[in-house]
Order: sequence, then structure tokens, then C-alpha cells
Amino acid sequence: MDERSPCAAETDAQIVRRVRAGETAAYGGLVARYERAVLASVLAVVHDAHTAQDVAQDTFVQCYLKLGGLRQGGRFGAWLLKVAHRQAVRAAMRQEREQKIVLAAASTGAAESSLFDDEKQRLLICVGKLPRHERLTVSLRYLEGWSIGEIAQMTGRPVGTVTKQLSRAVQRLRGLLQRSESHAG
Repeated sequence: MDERSPCAAETDAQIVRRVRAGETAAYGGLVARYERAVLASVLAVVHDAHTAQDVAQDTFVQCYLKLGGLRQGGRFGAWLLKVAHRQAVRAAMRQEREQKIVLAAASTGAAESSLFDDEKQRLLICVGKLPRHERLTVSLRYLEGWSIGEIAQMTGRPVGTVTKQLSRAVQRLRGLLQRSESHAG
């Protein structure tokens, strides 16, 4: 084993020192050490696995970028979990806002057309089964007609994230619709 690779015997402070010295790959040791704790901490707040994974990844990136500002490398774990909690609370607040937007969009759509044909009803049921963040993105894009840039601005997410969420949501919707067709037929 390479003597400079992160291992369980190294302290957080030692790994932080290596990362600050330019060994960026050493940060992987900290990620491996704390990824389960961060994910569990975030999941307890946001209650959605996809959102929790996104928040956890963002937390690790944010902490890597701000590692130079951490005074005591030995406090990395506590600092990381504090940042993760803050990010999770923000995500939960964003989810709540998004849920309100989706509900408002759904009620507007239902008022405009009181009778949906079977296909539209099945599609709306499948949209309702998507994870919250995908449901919001799909609703804003396809039910409300907002552009990807506008959705990114409304939700406070990067355009690339919105695009990726739409892509995942469309894939997920295809699968849900195929399953609902096979059950109906």
C-alpha cells in the first residue's frame, strides 16, 4: 500500500493537511470516512433519497472548496456535518416551496380542464409518483411552460441540475407509464 494513500489509521487533521498540500486525491479518504454519516444526517431532514444524495454530494464539494478556511483539520467531521445539516435544511425549505408551486400548478390545470381523458390522468398519476424535486421540475416545464433557465432561477438550482432532473424524470415517467399500461392491458 502506498504510504501516502488515505487509510483508516490517518486522522482527519493528517488528511486535511495532505489535501491542503496539493494531494487532492486524499480528500477521497475523508469522503469515504464520512459519506454514510452525511447521507444519514441529510436524509433525516429532507426525507427523500434522491434529494439527500444531491445534498450530500453538494456538501462534500462545498467543503472541499472551503477546506482552506477550516482552522483545525481535526474538526473536519464536525464541520462537515454542520455544513450538511445547513444544506439539508435549505433543501427541505426549497422542497416545501416547490410543493406549494406544484399544488398551485395542479389546481390551475385542473380548473382549466375539468375532464381529463384516461391518458392524461394516467400521466398525471405517474408525475405524482416522481420524487419531489423531479415532480416540481416536470410540472414547471411541461405543465406551466417555464424555460429551463427560468426554472433554475425559481428553484435556485444550476441550469445543468435542472436539465439533469428533467432527463431523469422523463426516463422515470417512461418506465412508470409502461408499467401502468401493462397493468391496464
